[in-house]
Amino acid sequence: METKSAAAGSKDPKEEVHVLRARLEAVQDISKALATALPLDLLLNVVMDKITRLMNAERSTLFLLNPDTGVLTSKVALTNSTEPLHIRLELGEGVAGWVAMTGETVNVGDSYTDERFSPQVDYGTGFVTNSMLCMPLWNLQGATMGVIQVLNKRDGRFSAEDEALLDSLASQAAMSIENASMYDSLRERNRELLAAKRKLTKKMRDRETLLSIEQVTSGTAGLNSQFDEILELMLHTIPSEAGSILLRDRDSDRLTFRSTVGPSGASSGPLSLPPGTGIVGWCAESGEAVLSNDVENDPRHASEIASDLGVRVTSTICAPIHTETGPVGAIQLINCQRKEEAFVAEHLQLLTLVAGQLSRALVNSRAREEQINENRMAAIGQALSGVLHDLRTPMTVISGYVQLMVGEESRAERDENGTVIRQQITRMNDMVRELLAFARGDVTLLLQKNALTDFVESMRTTLEHEAASASIRLALETRDRGMATFDSAKLSRCIQNLVRNAKDALQETEHPEIIIRVDGDADSWSIVVQDNGPGIPPEVQDTLFEEFVTFGKANGTGLGLSIVSKMVQEHGGTIEVQSEPGEGACFVLRFPRSGRPLEEQE
Repeated sequence: METKSAAAGSKDPKEEVHVLRARLEAVQDISKALATALPLDLLLNVVMDKITRLMNAERSTLFLLNPDTGVLTSKVALTNSTEPLHIRLELGEGVAGWVAMTGETVNVGDSYTDERFSPQVDYGTGFVTNSMLCMPLWNLQGATMGVIQVLNKRDGRFSAEDEALLDSLASQAAMSIENASMYDSLRERNRELLAAKRKLTKKMRDRETLLSIEQVTSGTAGLNSQFDEILELMLHTIPSEAGSILLRDRDSDRLTFRSTVGPSGASSGPLSLPPGTGIVGWCAESGEAVLSNDVENDPRHASEIASDLGVRVTSTICAPIHTETGPVGAIQLINCQRKEEAFVAEHLQLLTLVAGQLSRALVNSRAREEQINENRMAAIGQALSGVLHDLRTPMTVISGYVQLMVGEESRAERDENGTVIRQQITRMNDMVRELLAFARGDVTLLLQKNALTDFVESMRTTLEHEAASASIRLALETRDRGMATFDSAKLSRCIQNLVRNAKDALQETEHPEIIIRVDGDADSWSIVVQDNGPGIPPEVQDTLFEEFVTFGKANGTGLGLSIVSKMVQEHGGTIEVQSEPGEGACFVLRFPRSGRPLEEQE
C-alpha cells in the first residue's frame, strides 16, 4: 500500500528555480483570492482551479466532513463537464474517506492497484483515475475538517514537491473555510439582533429612539460625535446615571473610552482599561451582554475603577459591539434611575439592539475610509488612462524626428531636431507630473500669465506633425495677441485631443482641413477648433463629453473629449459644440482672461 511519493530525481537548477517561483506565485494568487469578499463557494472554485492548474492535473475535488454524521460531501468538484459532480462518501470509504479517517496523505501512481480506491465514481462518469494525491484539511483545533484530492498528473505521478505545495495551499483553503464558518456565526447573531429590533420597535418610545439613532449613524458627523448623541439618547430612553462607549485599541488592545456621558466625575477617569477589566471589560472580551443589579457583589466588578470615576455603581447593563472580526468593544449604562432602581431584560434587549447599530456605524465608518481610498485609486487610474492617451502624440513626434536625425548630416539641422525632441520630452514629463500631483491629492492648476501668441507657437510643431500624418491642411490663427492666465500644459492637451478627434473624423473627407483660432475680448479669450468633416451624429451630441463615448471610431479610447471637458471646467471655462451633418464640427472653448471662473466675473 503506497502512501508517499518516491524521492524525486535530480533536476536542472533552472528548472528548480522555475518550479519554486511558480509555487510562490500560486501561493500569492491564492492568498489574494482568499483576501477578497467573494462568496465561499465561488472563492473555493477559484482556489481549486488554481490548484488544478498548478499541479498540472486533470481534476480536483474538495470534500468537507460533517463531524456529526461522519459523511464526506464534495464541496467543489472541478471536471471537464459543465454539470456539477456531487460525491458522498462514508468515513473510511474510498481513498478520500480513508484519508479523512486516518489524517494521512495518500500519493499513488496507479489508483486501481490501491486496495483503498473505490472506482464507483469512475464507472458513473466515465472518468479513469490514474495517479492521485489526497491530503487532509485541518481546522484550528487540529481535527480533520475535510479532504482535498487531485487526480491524474498530466506528466507522470505526483512528486514530493507536489505534496509540499498542496499542503501549503490546503492550509490556506482550510483557513478560508474556518473564517467563513465564523462569519456565518456572526451573521446568525446579527439576525437575532434584528429579530429583537422588530419586537422592540412595536413600542412607540423604543421606535422613536431607534429611528433617532439610525438618523445619527446615517449622518455625516464623525464617529465620536455619533457616539455622544447615541449615549444621550440612551440615557433619556433608559433612565440611567451615566453611560460609556468603549472600543478596543488596535495597537495596545486596551479598551478606550470613546464617549462618556454622566456626572462630571465620570469624564475625569482613566482614558483606557486593560483588557477584561471590570464588567464592561468582561462584556467586551467575551462578547456576551450583561445585566447586573447587584454590581458591588459581582466578582467581575472593578471597584477601584468606579472609585476613580467618582461614581458608586449599583446596577449596570452592558452590550458588546461586534464587527466581522468579533467583539471589539461595549456600550454600558450604569445606575438605573427608575423607581425600582433596577434594569430589566427589555432594557438589555434594547441596549443590545443599539450595540448592533453601533456595530454597523463602526463598520460603515471603516468602509467609508476604505471607499475613499478606492475612489482615489480609481480616479488615479482614470487620470493615468488620460495621460497614456495623450502621450501618443509626443512619442510619435519624437520617433519621427529621431529618424530624421539618423540621416541628417547638418549639425544645425540635428540641433533643431534635438530641440523639438527635448520639447516633446518636456511635454511628456509635464503630463507625468500632473498625474503624480493628482495622486497626491494636489488638483490645483498651475496658473501662469502666458502670451497667447507664444502659447500657439509652442504647439505648432506637434499639431503640424499630427495633421501632416493624415494629409490634413492645418491653419493656426492668433487674433488675440494679448496675455491670459491659464495652465498652458493642460490647455495644450485640450487642443491636441480636439485635433486628434478631428483628424479621425476627416479620414473619408476630400481636402480635409482643420482651423485653430485664438480670439478674445477684454475679460475672456477663446480657442476655436473647426474642421470640414462629416459633423457629429445628433444621437451622440448629448453624451459627447461622457467617458468612453467614441461614436464609432475603431481605435478611440472614449477619453479625449471627457479630458477636454474636465480641463475646461478646472479653468472655470465653458465649452460649446456647433455641428450639423455634412458641415463639419466646431468646438469653442471660452476662458476667463484673469484665470478666475467666468461666473465670478459677472
